[in-house]
Amino acid sequence: MSQRGKRERLGKQILTVFLTLAMIVSLTPSLGALTGGALGAQEAYAADGISGSVNASTLTFGGEYTLTDDTTIYIDASNSIRSINVEGYTLTIEGNEEDILSVGSIKGYQGNVVLNSGSLDLDTATGEENWAAAVGLTLGGFTMNGGGLFLNCTGNGRYSSYGINAQSFTMNGGTANVRCVTDTTGSAVGIAVNDFNMTGGDLSVDAVTTIENESAYGIEANGATSDSNFHMSGGTLETTGTADTEGYGINWTGDRDKNNFVVDGGKLTAVGVKNGINSWVPVSISGGADVTARSTKSAALYASQAMISINGVGTKVSANSAKGDAIAAYKSTIELGSGVGIIQPENGYVATYGGDSQAIKDASDNWAKEVVIQEVCPAGGGHDWQIVNHKASFTADGYQSMECSKCGKQHDGGIAIGALKVNTVKLEKTSYVYTGNTIKPAVTLASADGP
Repeated sequence: MSQRGKRERLGKQILTVFLTLAMIVSLTPSLGALTGGALGAQEAYAADGISGSVNASTLTFGGEYTLTDDTTIYIDASNSIRSINVEGYTLTIEGNEEDILSVGSIKGYQGNVVLNSGSLDLDTATGEENWAAAVGLTLGGFTMNGGGLFLNCTGNGRYSSYGINAQSFTMNGGTANVRCVTDTTGSAVGIAVNDFNMTGGDLSVDAVTTIENESAYGIEANGATSDSNFHMSGGTLETTGTADTEGYGINWTGDRDKNNFVVDGGKLTAVGVKNGINSWVPVSISGGADVTARSTKSAALYASQAMISINGVGTKVSANSAKGDAIAAYKSTIELGSGVGIIQPENGYVATYGGDSQAIKDASDNWAKEVVIQEVCPAGGGHDWQIVNHKASFTADGYQSMECSKCGKQHDGGIAIGALKVNTVKLEKTSYVYTGNTIKPAVTLASADGP
């Protein structure tokens, strides 16, 4: 796209990128300010196809471009941002729904990025002769509260490639799509992180390697001995790892004595060639979470020397493996909470195999390849949860709840739907003259707030 085309497109929206120190600092320009828009400032550093750099604390498309000595933005010959260095700083991105910040990569092992609104697009790649790994985001921490993240990472070099490599990843809202592909030597990793925390939003992660004997990890803990915790309490997460043999939807390592893999809300789907979920730390699924794990070559949900615990009203775990166990705990146990049972296969049970290891068998004493675990319904099988609207009455407000269509059990206390209980009843008239015909007076029902 021409410089004029970019100016016309970006000039219609305002996307502000605030770059501040982690501590309180002055944003007084140390090198002065250029007025006339970011694109004009970029032109000066990308003339004649020469890549250059400028220092920026505040970048506003269509507005003022302030230069300071805080950090570095690298700009390529096409005037798009090639990379941003946020070492020691926090980059906060805000904009309208249509606003887009396009950049090759953002780096800073001690830096942070916070995405509140607008869209952040990253497209990162390495050439075949490049020894460097392709990494979209290399950060101390990435937090997403809203907006959109669209990250595509292609590794053609000689090392593993990462969509996101960070100490912490937090998602509270918005929509994110992360894809990492390697076509030469090295693994493909969608997100590698020490601490993963998700409370809301929609996240899709896809890691693919086309090379034989290489690995693909949708989400991976950073290092086998690092202090790593995984916690999902809301939102929707879909993650896949596609490889010829070593593909993992989630591969989570850490210290078994102090780290955990916890899902106590939201909907998680993990698919991998070897394991959908492979955990080296205790696994806890509860709180009405909906978890699906699928694999083709080994256990769908697998814990190595760590316990798997499933409990809580409304919690559901579905596991399917084409060739291995659906759910297995190597040298450890599988615990099902009170009221939680193996719904599929029917009459399935937890059994011991290989000494002190456990997996799930079916009623015919075969290791189960497809399993559904959830609260047992008195009417048989699992509950069939449906949304039910309760009308307001003379004694209670209207509300919406989740109820089992088979036994009538209510999932929770329900949520208000704005229909208040009836406070007064008023007839259109209180007396009528007899006419010999049926008379139906209008009736008005009103709450304390009115009709």
